[in-house]
Amino acid sequence: TIAGPVSIGAGASLRVSGGTINGPVSATRPVLFELSGTTVSGPVTVAGTTGALEIRMARINGPLSLVANLGGVRIDAVTVSGPVSVTGNSGSQPVVVAANTISGPLACSGNTPAPVNEGRANTVRGPASGQCARL
Repeated sequence: TIAGPVSIGAGASLRVSGGTINGPVSATRPVLFELSGTTVSGPVTVAGTTGALEIRMARINGPLSLVANLGGVRIDAVTVSGPVSVTGNSGSQPVVVAANTISGPLACSGNTPAPVNEGRANTVRGPASGQCARL
């Protein structure tokens, strides 16, 4: 359990499995970013990841923003109580936004290739727009 903000800088990595973070999480140009089975009470913002970015089977009590990540993005079976924004991510594989429960809007734009849900629909309680309108 971590109390307080977590900030990851350029060239660093974050890998949390089964933990609790009570505060915001931000990462700017990290190599790797992974939350698995983790609860975060606060916003999560990840920008410019050069390697894999994976958030799986996690709970985020706040907004989630993923911007301009390059090494692959996966949001899989995550519960988010806030808005989700997925913008300008690119890589050799599509962004995966699958089997999530989102209690706010889901907005996706400028991702190359466009996001997919791998046939596992998301539950979105706010409007879904842009590239994620049909996921």
